[in-house]
Amino acid sequence: ALLTTVASLPGLFANLLNIKTFITMGLEDGITVSFLVLSLSDLGYLAAQLCGGVASGFNVLELWFNFTVWFPVQPFAVAVYCPNIAYVVYAMTVLTTTYLAVVRCMCVARPLHFKNTFTRARTVWTLVVFALVSVGSYIPLLLNMGIAEQFDDDVGAVRPTLWFSAIRPFVKGLTWAARDTVLAILSQTVIPICVFVMTRCLRQASNFRKSASGTNAQNSEIKKGPGKIFTGKELLVVQQVLLVSTLYVVCNTPKVVVILAGFLQPEFSLGKRYNNIYVAMISLRDLFEQVNSSVNILIYYKYNRKFRS
Repeated sequence: ALLTTVASLPGLFANLLNIKTFITMGLEDGITVSFLVLSLSDLGYLAAQLCGGVASGFNVLELWFNFTVWFPVQPFAVAVYCPNIAYVVYAMTVLTTTYLAVVRCMCVARPLHFKNTFTRARTVWTLVVFALVSVGSYIPLLLNMGIAEQFDDDVGAVRPTLWFSAIRPFVKGLTWAARDTVLAILSQTVIPICVFVMTRCLRQASNFRKSASGTNAQNSEIKKGPGKIFTGKELLVVQQVLLVSTLYVVCNTPKVVVILAGFLQPEFSLGKRYNNIYVAMISLRDLFEQVNSSVNILIYYKYNRKFRS
């Protein structure tokens, strides 16, 4: 908990800077809007994880003092509830990253067909739908848990404490299978394909640029075969999306490993035979997700001249 709490702090400041910069730049196109929404979802995810991590620290204090020292709100309740909020928000990060990869892949592979397809308005509506899906798909689980005033046996007093409904384990299993598992596996399949296509097109563009004597990549057009034209600015956008997508694939790998291990070994779960390994992998998953939500600013700074200025 301490490691993930500390890891979330730089990302919070980085995403605040991202949001301020993108708004200052002007939301003139769908890509900039998508990067802004990605920064917002990353900020929300890291904030929720930070709250959960701090609450975990307070919970340890209560246990350390055997509840002779306690807080007005049960820290354990906050430590459990906040990560669930983080999962809601992180789904938006997954969907937005996948959208960026697919859109830019299509525009790179068939620029004349899709160049004007993904407008700012269409992007906004798509992201609104993604937000509704991210929240709506998790509501059943949130409705079966909560924090409410009740008597806490540990402290011998009434305070806001965590509660679960009787059917929460069933709802949790169904929600995670239909939502998190599908999103993780689908994005881990689709995004690498898009990365491959974009990498191939960038390599072709780079080869052409090397063979075109006196060509200025920032100001001239780069042609890659009949009907495929990219400006230097468009190439920089592709590089941004390519690196953001690659970063996501790498950081999503621990989550996919946890999912597949759970399918292959039923004892790989909380409170079962491989509990310690499971907890370690979950911590690693959270750490990688926080890295994914924190370091995009480095990509924007390197490949976006307007962002730097």
